[in-house]
Amino acid sequence: MLVNFPQNPERLNDFELQHVPAVWLMGPETVRVLVGEKQHSMDPEHYIEWVELYDGKERLARVELTPERRPEIVIDTGGRVGYFTARAYCSQHGLWQSGWA
Repeated sequence: MLVNFPQNPERLNDFELQHVPAVWLMGPETVRVLVGEKQHSMDPEHYIEWVELYDGKERLARVELTPERRPEIVIDTGGRVGYFTARAYCSQHGLWQSGWA
């Protein structure tokens, strides 16, 4: 599956602001992932279907979403430390990943 990355993660365009997942460390064992700094639509025909969180190459979590739910997840990392990345799948615009290609 083709993965979309922001062209410049430090300066997202309007389209990327709706699709690129943002990752925040909320505490020593908690990570928050929000898809779209600019709220992504969550309509039945256009929404974020799922969000995944990775620690390196290992997937820590995958959460399926519905149009009624906000495209945001909070995950307990079990004390893992490192560089976390997230992926999100838009029903119309495919797979997006945080960070660099």
